[in-house]
Amino acid sequence: MAICSSNSVVALLHSLSLLAITAFLVVSIGCFQYYPYLQRISLEEAEKRAFSTALILKNRVSVLTSENTRVAKVLAGFIDVQLLLLDPDEKRVINANRLLDYFRESLELSVCYIMDAKGSTVASSNRNEPGSFVGQNYKFRPYFIKSIQGEPGVNMYLALGVTSNIRGVYHSYPIYSNDSQKPIGCAVIKAHLSQLEQELSEIVTGTWGLTGPYGVILASSKKDWVYKTLWKAGPQEITRISNSCQFGKGPWGWIGLKEDKQGYATDSSGRNYMIQKMDINHYTEWINFYLTDVNSVLSILSDPLMKNRGVIVLLLFLLICSLVLSLYFYGRSELIRKKKMEQTLQIQNEYLSALHQTSLGLINRLEFNELIETILSRAGALTGTSSGVLSLYNETREELVIRVGLGLFKKALGYTVKPGEGFSGKIWQKGTSLIVDDYAQWEGRLPNSKIENLHSFIGIPMKSGENVSGVLGLAHSETEKKFGENELDILSRFAELASIAIDNARLYSQLQTANHELQQLVFTVKALVVCWSGREDLNFRVGGVCL
Repeated sequence: MAICSSNSVVALLHSLSLLAITAFLVVSIGCFQYYPYLQRISLEEAEKRAFSTALILKNRVSVLTSENTRVAKVLAGFIDVQLLLLDPDEKRVINANRLLDYFRESLELSVCYIMDAKGSTVASSNRNEPGSFVGQNYKFRPYFIKSIQGEPGVNMYLALGVTSNIRGVYHSYPIYSNDSQKPIGCAVIKAHLSQLEQELSEIVTGTWGLTGPYGVILASSKKDWVYKTLWKAGPQEITRISNSCQFGKGPWGWIGLKEDKQGYATDSSGRNYMIQKMDINHYTEWINFYLTDVNSVLSILSDPLMKNRGVIVLLLFLLICSLVLSLYFYGRSELIRKKKMEQTLQIQNEYLSALHQTSLGLINRLEFNELIETILSRAGALTGTSSGVLSLYNETREELVIRVGLGLFKKALGYTVKPGEGFSGKIWQKGTSLIVDDYAQWEGRLPNSKIENLHSFIGIPMKSGENVSGVLGLAHSETEKKFGENELDILSRFAELASIAIDNARLYSQLQTANHELQQLVFTVKALVVCWSGREDLNFRVGGVCL
């Protein structure tokens, strides 16, 4: 019995040893396989984040350029501009200059100017400055060439000013007379590229840039990269850059990036980067790029298993069972976490896609009431709710007035609040977003509120410059639904676009009103002339209409 018992113990020990060694080998192999897996997952997530960031850059640049192109088109349609090119007497020059000053100051542009059919600048908002454009000829600029050939589309051009030596985004539109099918000149606006650069740097963190023909960087989060090339340029390309007069007098250095394979590059120090590039809508020669440092991505995976192998091997022999269980549960929790991160990123990408489509939908809506109704309905669609309210500031009464209401707020039109009153009043007063999980229990609710079944509530301030011009609110009537950080993030971005759209609609309305008043004035003048002279054969043309 003793021998048998001893043999059984030896066999059990051998079995336990074999099991321990097998488990150790399995765990060791698993550890060495798990680390490369984490590397792959981390790089895939970094690629997704880079794609989303590049998409944000592309959308923002596209929205801003679309707005400025519309402004150039409006400027080209003014009768004062047409008359200036037909007969540039002193009075017409004064009228055109007053109009250019109004556009530049109202829209905070760099400069607005008018060019004749030969490419000479006949009027400009910077006429009194040392670097005046008046008298300068820019017929070599592509934006002039396209406009004078009658191309009414998107004529955008990014360049360093030849006269001003200031970077800018140029937008042009052909000018026609009433009896000619051929352009008699073009209207040009130049926006500050530095403002666009600053705005993009506030929205996007990390290294990004905007490159034009031949890979020359004209805007970037790294100031020392401006006027340098993304990729190494040869002598012929340097000659083309110089002949284009688009990027100054040089020299155009190289930032040191070499593309190793599709989507990856290495700098002069040997550091690896993922590079995400996207074309800007309608401008195939221009791309935005975003760089992700691969070493920084992988640095978060400083695996202690790889640094302390000797100690880990000893601990694995002593505590193999606990390690196997610990690694199992750790691996399981990591997979769950990674899955949640992927799902969150997928939701964010869906939100970004919806935001992109919504922003494009808002660009072409300039009728004010239709615009604000569209803003509220699309905000509800983004967050999956049918109840919402849009309140706008009334300067005369110094109150917030509900202009649009959906769902639970359908009967709240015309309701007003003062600063600090209720949900919208607090957002207006503080200028920050607010989320309430249960409005019925919220201590700040209005005591006379008649809205029932209102539970989760989110409000976003809409700003015009630094001032709050309105509040966008959305609500759930279902108790199980809540608003979170994802909804707050997407609605905050949406509110920025919506505020721009509302400002544009108001500006468009002001321009329409001014044009109408001008037509009425011409009618009055014609009537006075007819009464005075007794002649009824006088012809006047305003905006292409014979009066």
